[in-house]
Amino acid sequence: MTERATFAALVLLLAAGTLMQSSSPAVRAMAGSYEAELVTAQGSIRCILTLATDSTAAFRATPQGGEAGPVSYAGGWISDGGTIQVVLKNPDDPSNPVAVTLDPRDGSFVVKDIEGRRSPYVGLTFVRTGGAAAVSEPIALEKS
Repeated sequence: MTERATFAALVLLLAAGTLMQSSSPAVRAMAGSYEAELVTAQGSIRCILTLATDSTAAFRATPQGGEAGPVSYAGGWISDGGTIQVVLKNPDDPSNPVAVTLDPRDGSFVVKDIEGRRSPYVGLTFVRTGGAAAVSEPIALEKS
């Protein structure tokens, strides 16, 4: 399956799953704000992932101590068996969304895969910092 077909399938999966997952207590329990710190040769990056109860998702990466500003992505998420599938709109190329697979582990999420390619984010662990909220509400994304 090509990357575009994979993205299209994930978008359809998100749309169909949104209705089903909104009533699941287990899925609603996964909604919330999660933080991680990615350490690179250029410095650290504070990462905030928000999975909202309305199946929307937001990701914000803020380089610490550098001149670069934060990068924000928005999209949607679903629980897919044992993993969480997140599709985020790429701010640099809105027609080419970013697909991310998360592995739930002990109340946290570990980035398992990003579009089947090498990424410094693969293996990063997001730890819960806040409860469920709608992405449209003032949430952890705003407390930078």
